[in-house]
Amino acid sequence: MFFMFKFSIYFAISFAILCIPFGNDKHFFDTLYRAASPYANNAVSTVKQKVATTTRYSKKLFSNTLPSEDQISTSRAAIQKDQNLEMGTDAGISLEENSDENEISEEERSEVLKAMK
Repeated sequence: MFFMFKFSIYFAISFAILCIPFGNDKHFFDTLYRAASPYANNAVSTVKQKVATTTRYSKKLFSNTLPSEDQISTSRAAIQKDQNLEMGTDAGISLEENSDENEISEEERSEVLKAMK
């Protein structure tokens, strides 16, 4: 609360000083404005240019980081694993592919499938 009171007093004093006329109906504020406006305009245009450049770079950065599509690219997805187990395969490898070393007959295969159910 005290801060607001103090701020109001300082603002009123500053405003009164800037409005003091001198010379041919010129104010102190007008003189300060004429002297500072070229520097202020230059600073504002520089800041606008930097913000535009930063915005352009950040758009490029974030457009390169977002995934275009969310896909499961593994052969061991849960749906495929369930389907493979129903068909009598283990994790995507069929019994026929694995039969090089261990020959499994149709009877043995059917018995294994019955035991798994």
